[in-house]
Amino acid sequence: MTRTRQRGLTLVEVVVSSAIFVVLLSMVSGLLSSTASVTNLVNEVTTAQTEAERVVTFLREELRGARSTDMVPIGVGGGEVADQVAFFTVDASAPLFDPAAPQAVPWASERRILRFEADGAEVMDDDMDNDGDFLVAEGRLALYVEVGGVERLLAVIAENVGSDGRDGNGRLRFTVDSSSQAMPTVVADVHVERIMTEAIKGPEDLQALQAGRGPRVSHTSRLFVTLLN
Repeated sequence: MTRTRQRGLTLVEVVVSSAIFVVLLSMVSGLLSSTASVTNLVNEVTTAQTEAERVVTFLREELRGARSTDMVPIGVGGGEVADQVAFFTVDASAPLFDPAAPQAVPWASERRILRFEADGAEVMDDDMDNDGDFLVAEGRLALYVEVGGVERLLAVIAENVGSDGRDGNGRLRFTVDSSSQAMPTVVADVHVERIMTEAIKGPEDLQALQAGRGPRVSHTSRLFVTLLN
């Protein structure tokens, strides 16, 4: 009868096998980490884009068919620039056609105001992150209604938004250009940023974020709508 002798692993084989296992485990871990980072990046980009598009869609629907009245001018250059735009909308409760005035539009008596304003501890013009959220010069976009000279807040359309910074400080501003056409056109760039907190690796990244740079994603959507006048 022949007996088979079982041979165990030598110490060298154990060490080599363990090293190969560690290398494979490290490769798998790195692949999973990379996949998670890519997924998170895509999610943040999609969120920024969706929010910017949502705000622009709301503004477009609010201003479509509106009649412009005035703005608070804060600068010049290609049109009148302001942090807010005031307008009247059509009175939905009134009949669209009045036989006594067939060409008259039934405008509502309440004036509506879209305004970009500071929110919380953020200071708009110091180019710093005052409220600790790593966003610079961001604010909120609010809708007000004015009756008898008294303003009332109707809704906060968006928070932590701004512009793409082409005006020098990132504030969301409305431009109304009526120089080349009878009906004025409202233009605004709505900019949304999302901070990639998991990408912070050290003090350098933290300081960059506090200065308005660092690991972040953003998306800018443009509002372009013609008002009646």
